[in-house]
Amino acid sequence: MNNLYRYIFIAKNNMKKQKGDMITFFILIMVSALLLFISISFLLGTSKVLASSKEKANGSDALIYLAENTISEELLEDIIIENEWLGDYEKTKGMTGSFEYRKAGSGKAWSKYSFVICTYDEDRTIQRITTDIRDLSDNDIVLPISLSINYRVGDKIELKLEENEYKFRVAGFDENAYYCSPMNMGQYLIYVSDDMFDELNDENPDNFLTPITMFNCKYSSKAIKSDIDGNTMLNQLSEEHKMALFRYAEDHPDSKLNGLWNWLPVDLMMSASMILPFVFVGFLVMFAVIIFVIALVITSFSIKNFIMTNMRNTAIMEASGYTVKELTAILVIQLTFVAFAGGAMGCIAGAACIDKVGIMILMMLGLPWNQPISIGTAIGVTIGTSIITALITRLLGRDYKKTPVLDALRGGINAHNFRKNFFAFDKTAFPVSITLALKETFGKFKSQIGIIFIAGILTISTMVGFGMLDTYVLDPKGLLNIAGITEENADIYDANDAVRQSVESMAMVESVNGTMWRSYEYYNGRKKQSFTTRAYYSTDIIKGGSIVEGRWPKYDNEVMFGTTAASTLGVKTGDSVTLKNGNVEENYIVSGLCQTMNNMGQMAYMTFDGLLRTGDTINSYTLNVMFKEGHEYQEFEREFKDMYPDMEVEDFKVAYENSVGVIRIGMEGFTILIAVITVAIVAFVEALIIRTQVTREWRNLGVSKALGFTSGQLIVQTMLSNIPSILMGVFAGLLLAIKSTAKVMMAAMSIFGFRNVDINLRPQSYLFTAIIIIGVAMGTSAFIGRRIKVLEPVKMITEE
Repeated sequence: MNNLYRYIFIAKNNMKKQKGDMITFFILIMVSALLLFISISFLLGTSKVLASSKEKANGSDALIYLAENTISEELLEDIIIENEWLGDYEKTKGMTGSFEYRKAGSGKAWSKYSFVICTYDEDRTIQRITTDIRDLSDNDIVLPISLSINYRVGDKIELKLEENEYKFRVAGFDENAYYCSPMNMGQYLIYVSDDMFDELNDENPDNFLTPITMFNCKYSSKAIKSDIDGNTMLNQLSEEHKMALFRYAEDHPDSKLNGLWNWLPVDLMMSASMILPFVFVGFLVMFAVIIFVIALVITSFSIKNFIMTNMRNTAIMEASGYTVKELTAILVIQLTFVAFAGGAMGCIAGAACIDKVGIMILMMLGLPWNQPISIGTAIGVTIGTSIITALITRLLGRDYKKTPVLDALRGGINAHNFRKNFFAFDKTAFPVSITLALKETFGKFKSQIGIIFIAGILTISTMVGFGMLDTYVLDPKGLLNIAGITEENADIYDANDAVRQSVESMAMVESVNGTMWRSYEYYNGRKKQSFTTRAYYSTDIIKGGSIVEGRWPKYDNEVMFGTTAASTLGVKTGDSVTLKNGNVEENYIVSGLCQTMNNMGQMAYMTFDGLLRTGDTINSYTLNVMFKEGHEYQEFEREFKDMYPDMEVEDFKVAYENSVGVIRIGMEGFTILIAVITVAIVAFVEALIIRTQVTREWRNLGVSKALGFTSGQLIVQTMLSNIPSILMGVFAGLLLAIKSTAKVMMAAMSIFGFRNVDINLRPQSYLFTAIIIIGVAMGTSAFIGRRIKVLEPVKMITEE
């Protein structure tokens, strides 16, 4: 116990001597712990956010919605009632359509998005509305909580469908696990009064607003105990419903039962919802680790500098009986205490601001952060950072062995350092300040490796941020490419062959493609899975899409899979799979693989001819229109509406921007976060280095001043002293940036099954990165170096 007291006493005095170093180390550990605490909390808690929201609403376990049709609904209800895996269910009415919307009085342009409209007057026990809906008036509206970023209760929102405009007062926000994330339904679920629901239905034809029936189902107790796979169960349910429709159609040939339907298990939707938050959290963890590594590098620098500048005291302690092991133990106590304090403070700060940072979860997930502070995460981060710091310090403490006691008593000064005289004054053309900076760098190169490493890592991390900005925010096609979205200018819904031929004849149109969506069950040996399948009229005219292997399907016996779908089935290009649709069974050859964000990559693609082999018919479909160069959407819309005034047409660019806008905002914010962190770290590191250098060169600075050097000249010299090392680190980081940024992005996007990730870095990004790091380093050096102005040469030379 006496030894421990002595160790703590000495460690305490060492901390006073290294006050600046310890403050810098403390701050970096605190920032690292803060980011680690927040990112780990998000990593562990995002799924719980969804579960809590589902519990709050008594959310459904399976959502099924059909185009409004009495026969189809009755057949489905019979199947649900007889299904052993499903228990209670509720049926509600709704409408879906593409609206323009904006905040009333904002003066902003209209935005366009797909909406699902339900009524809050309808009684619900399953998937309840999570806000207070009592005493609402006819012009009140309940919005999805993801829109709470832009709207507040009491604001007015305007909706427009063709020529009809409606104004509502925002009365509250609803949390819904199905309609939360832009990666899920791609729709906003809103609630209005019964009267407004009827008014919307009466004033707008079915081709603008499609009536739907929504079935919210709960699992049975047997299903919960058996932990069934919801996707597989709903696939089977879907097949039963299709067979029932086929049988009914055979008995009633004049019936029209084709139309909109979707089968959505909550576990699949929750998994898809977590894609964007996990990408964000992955980057956050990466930068937290980078900061922690930099903190450890600074620790190494600080330890070595402390040993060097305190050799005489060290030698006296060794001569007094202290062993190297004891001196190392003192260092371990000192730095572990600082790391523990920094880690604890970082976790406390993280706990205090996690609700504010949680707005990123709201943006990415579409639901607010609703989890309690994790004490276990805070303890784990604090203890983890302390243990790693202790181990690194124990390893670095071996430097005490490198200097004999007698050399240490002389302050570690030898008669000659036996180093080559780089950049001799009589042979260099550089100014004195630059020559001295080069001597400092190349004469003690080993001591500069840490600075080079830090500058290189910060350069690469900053370039990752700029890479995201350049590729996915500033480049209009960036997210199209990464998401595997095909290029188009306009979409026309519920079209047919006659409409397609009319649009093809328009002078401004370059190409027209038809597309429709179905769900089929695919088999590869014993492996089977149902995939959403997108069929095209022609795959020869498709632009965009991220093909990673093979090609688009061309013939009626070919199918292409998303990469994660291919992994699920265990297939590759050239393999054969079996498709089952009701009582139809057909074989298809895998023509290629693509990467896509749709359904987490669980997608299949084929031609219209391939779809007809399944037994399905093609009555109506969506047209994807590409314009000739120089033509705009407004021109096309006017001409098309003259021919088909009652058909719905949508500007693909506007719809795309509204869908991915939140992703772009998140990436833009993340780039800013990286830049701020980089500036802070460079400033901390440079402050530590310059402060240490001024202390170490105390007497030499006094001598220089006495010899006639001005304070300004000495500040410039100090400022330039480690700039060559930083330049080398920045240059190396910039050279490695292209490959390393792509690898970092690939690691983050691998959750989608992506194999190719393109990074387009603008020349300006290289320049901005270099300016940020070098400029902050020089500015910090000049600021810290101002201390030289107040030093008096005589005192500096004579003081002990």
